[in-house]
Amino acid sequence: MKEKRENGIPGAEMSREMPLFGTAAILAGGRSSRMGFDKQLLMEDDRRILERVVETLKAEFPDILIVTARPELYEGMGVRVCGDTYRDKGPLAGVHAALEQSRSRYVYLLACDMPILCPDFIRYMKERIEQTGADICVGQKNDRLEPFNTFYSRALLPEITHRLQTGNASLFRFIYASRACVISPEEAARFDKELAMFTNLNTRTEFEKYLGTAAGAPEDGTAELVDKLDILRYIGGEFIQLRDLMVHEKTLVLTIEGIGTRTLYCSPSELRELAAGHLLTEGYIRNREDIVSLELDEEAGKADIVLAAPGKKLPTEPLTDSCVFDPEILLANQQRFYDGSTVQKATAGTHRCALCDDSGTIFSSIDISRHNCIDKIAGKALLRGVSLGDKYLLTSGRIPVDMIRKAAALSVPMIVSRSTPTIAAVETARAANITLLGFSRENRFNIYSAPQRLKGCTLPIPER
Repeated sequence: MKEKRENGIPGAEMSREMPLFGTAAILAGGRSSRMGFDKQLLMEDDRRILERVVETLKAEFPDILIVTARPELYEGMGVRVCGDTYRDKGPLAGVHAALEQSRSRYVYLLACDMPILCPDFIRYMKERIEQTGADICVGQKNDRLEPFNTFYSRALLPEITHRLQTGNASLFRFIYASRACVISPEEAARFDKELAMFTNLNTRTEFEKYLGTAAGAPEDGTAELVDKLDILRYIGGEFIQLRDLMVHEKTLVLTIEGIGTRTLYCSPSELRELAAGHLLTEGYIRNREDIVSLELDEEAGKADIVLAAPGKKLPTEPLTDSCVFDPEILLANQQRFYDGSTVQKATAGTHRCALCDDSGTIFSSIDISRHNCIDKIAGKALLRGVSLGDKYLLTSGRIPVDMIRKAAALSVPMIVSRSTPTIAAVETARAANITLLGFSRENRFNIYSAPQRLKGCTLPIPER
């Protein structure tokens, strides 16, 4: 059966029955010669940038199409893939392929090297198309039209096909010759002040600059924790060269008079707090007055410690149920905690811990070890005279039993993680009457013990 044609568009009758919007397409072709490797493989936070972009687009469009010569890179992502009909014709050929495979009358087009999306701007462009009926809705930056982060009409297919067949494949000339709704920089800046949504990562320098910007402001006291190293990465069948952000590690040897030495492997920050907090969480001291002297040599990684009464001690403050925490405030604190964990997200090589209550975060610490993070928090509280019995700990990592023991030694009534506890940790928390929460993220968390400290919770923990 022959396909119906109208105005040179295959299936134009069907095209009129399509929804106005529905398909978003990412053009993932190109030679990537200036980057030095395939830009489809760009990664951020130990994950491909395109995976995150696709997730964001799925919230706005029911149909996601990738125009690529490497469909194997998108298996299991829940997207459609197609290749260019006209090979080696540049980005206009990618626009052609996207429109040809579209399931809507307009297609939102993005390039694979554009990591920043602005959903509010996308929705605004839809409104402008509905108001103007333009064939293209395109933004402008520095007097230059931006060909991606742009909507194109399927009605443009005949003209695009003609240009590709006659060797007139300039995408910019095509846009200027079309009936376009141009959104000025001032208008676009209402949705993205810096116009970061038009960012293209064409070179390694631009990519590294983006990674530094995306990480946000560095956490306090973290400048000395990280450095960049030249490494190789294997991904998608290719070996590529890149500079990776990695964390430093330091050895801190505690020499405790009358007890012996303890060696801690840690991040090179807050070493005095780490030493003092370790003494507290391990039960060698109960308060600041138990430390006669703590002489720290940061460069050598040594601390000489004299205690008033060396030996293991028990915490003096029993855990009570007098403090109650608001779940909604807790989740808000958790989200701010996660958003602020920039070194952890940039390197995947550190942990972070924060001391909080319903007023917000009191202070936080970072280290390569989750145990050291708690020790640093304990040390800060000890040296600053901050009480712990009416506050809780947020931690980034899983919770084994020794983390619960540290919390018990500090008389901290609650510990919260985005990850999971072990069964031994749960059993220990129940025995110590410590509230233990796991998988805390977005609008939810699991409660493993002592639920009575959560405002509004009247349910008991189910018995086996």
